[in-house]
Amino acid sequence: ALPENSTVVKENKNSVFGFVFNCKDKYTKSLNVRLALCNSVDRSLFSQGIDGAMPMSGFVPESCSMGSTGYRETVGGRTPHINQNTATAQAYWRTALTELDKDVIQLTVLCPEWLENQVRHQLQIWQQTLGISLGITVETKTPEEIQAAVSSGNFQIALAGIEAEQDSAVDFLASLRNGGVMGFNSDEYGTVIDRLLTVEDENDLLGGCYTAENYILQQGYCYPLYCRSSRFVMNNDIEGITLGNSESTVCFIGTKRYN
Repeated sequence: ALPENSTVVKENKNSVFGFVFNCKDKYTKSLNVRLALCNSVDRSLFSQGIDGAMPMSGFVPESCSMGSTGYRETVGGRTPHINQNTATAQAYWRTALTELDKDVIQLTVLCPEWLENQVRHQLQIWQQTLGISLGITVETKTPEEIQAAVSSGNFQIALAGIEAEQDSAVDFLASLRNGGVMGFNSDEYGTVIDRLLTVEDENDLLGGCYTAENYILQQGYCYPLYCRSSRFVMNNDIEGITLGNSESTVCFIGTKRYN
């Protein structure tokens, strides 16, 4: 074991964690299915930060910058979100049943153990709101199993993290142009990103990022619940290590150890 106070921990809030929807699944590819579920999430169930996570309603992680400041700090109270609205959720659900020509839609949520109680309560709310035409179950898995399922596209809904490997909000949002792990295909989002990548004025950049972030939420591709951190632990005698936003990006150029 290392002596007390011999290590320093660097924390990077670079991951958004929440309900991630697979837009290639036969059911969750439906905008109406996703919005019915998003509009009936009870955020109060997830109001307490758990396992080092802090509640958030925006999509862009806190580690992403906007000019010389953090994007989340710059957006502040204008952060986009979806409010719980039973009537709206039920209207989307009725449209989804007609669109898919189904009497019952079966869904499964992949969930880590540390959120199982909250998710089971949320499933009860979805059931009460959307009725017997929704068959929904939860499967608890390890974070590694969930990440593998999401990465391979073998899921419908998952409580999972989306990591920002980029330092800027612009680059993070642009990296999702191909749909990311949600697998969405949107020319409209591509147009938003094209416009965002051509502006330089800070107000235009902020507006473009807000538009892109809001688009992801309003399309129900992801419903954010928490911002999570990656942590890097090193000996106190070492300095000069540079960390990127990605957990796996560590630069040792210029590293020195004093002992």
